[in-house]
Amino acid sequence: MILFSHRTDFTPVYTTEFVTFASMQEKFIKMNTELIGLSIDNVFSHIAWLKRIEENIEYKEME
Repeated sequence: MILFSHRTDFTPVYTTEFVTFASMQEKFIKMNTELIGLSIDNVFSHIAWLKRIEENIEYKEME
């Protein structure tokens, strides 16, 4: 298990970490490792944040 946390949505560093973990999820599954994220923001903030990520951020999968 990997537990990661961030203080608030819409923060560039945390957004980058979140996107990186998401892009590597299949690799973690192959290693029998679960990702668990912890945040203090509410569900509505998460939804808006994820929407902004999908609309504005392109990322390459980690090798």
